[in-house]
Amino acid sequence: AVVLAVGATSLLFAINRGPLWGWSNKAIIAGFVIAPVAIVLFVVVERRVPHPLLPLAYMRQRNFSFAIATQFFTNFAYMGGFVITPIFLSKVFDYPETRVGGLMIARPLAFSIAGPLAGYVAIRVGERLSAVVGSTFVVASMVALSSVAPGSSDLVIIGALALSGIGLGCSSPALSASIANAVDERDLGVAGAFQ
Repeated sequence: AVVLAVGATSLLFAINRGPLWGWSNKAIIAGFVIAPVAIVLFVVVERRVPHPLLPLAYMRQRNFSFAIATQFFTNFAYMGGFVITPIFLSKVFDYPETRVGGLMIARPLAFSIAGPLAGYVAIRVGERLSAVVGSTFVVASMVALSSVAPGSSDLVIIGALALSGIGLGCSSPALSASIANAVDERDLGVAGAFQ
């Protein structure tokens, strides 16, 4: 677990500091080199120990590995938009904080409404369809946000942000259920943590 944490930290450090320090900085290059080495080291250790933290056999199960990868990318887009959008609206559009906050509330509001409803819908239409539709909404939200320009209607911004919240709210319960159904009951905790 420590090796994985070191790898993740070095990767995030390199991504965060790269634009400021320069991509050819030795510390940034080291961060990018350490991350894959740490993943390989984690796999080597997990294969050798009698009781691995995460049984690697789960990675060969499509319902586990595909759900983990999908959650990674949808959460990456969702949280990336969560961080970048208010900065973009305040710095580029020169919106005051109150207007930015009013626009940004669309995302968590849509997520909080979509999440509980998505569990019901997933039972009706299936986890896979719910995950695909929700992930597609997140992608559509990112496309819509990338097309926002000065002078764009607030409704377009609200719609794009709400679409992101609905998308993650729809896909997350289905993907979490897929992961939980793919592992043994004794591994539910570590699967949830890995997620």
